[in-house]
Amino acid sequence: MITAKRLVGGSALTGALATYYTVPAATVTIIKEFVLCNTDSAARTIDAHVIPSAGSAVVANQIFQDLTLQAGETKIFSLSQVLPAGSFLQASASVAAVVSMNVSGVEIT
Repeated sequence: MITAKRLVGGSALTGALATYYTVPAATVTIIKEFVLCNTDSAARTIDAHVIPSAGSAVVANQIFQDLTLQAGETKIFSLSQVLPAGSFLQASASVAAVVSMNVSGVEIT
C-alpha cells in the first residue's frame, strides 16, 4: 500500500543534530518535499542527513550542509529521496528553535 503523508510536521530544529523521522519496519519511504522556514530576524544555516539503519551522520549521507536561509525566508525543495526500513532523517540549525521543518512523502508497505 502507498500512503502519502506528512513525515515531519512543523518541527522547530534544534541546535544539534536530532532525529525527526525514522522509516518504520517493512516500509520504504520516499521523501518528496522538504520545507524549511527561518522565523528569526537573522540568517541561519541548516544541516540535514538521510542516514541508513544503524548508521551515523557523515559526509556521504548529508543532503544539506550549511544551507543558508535569510531572515524570514522559506525554501521548498522537491526531492525523490528513497529511504529503506530503519533509515532516518536528522537535521539541525545554527540556532535552536528558529527554523521550522516540514517534510512530506509517501510510505510504501
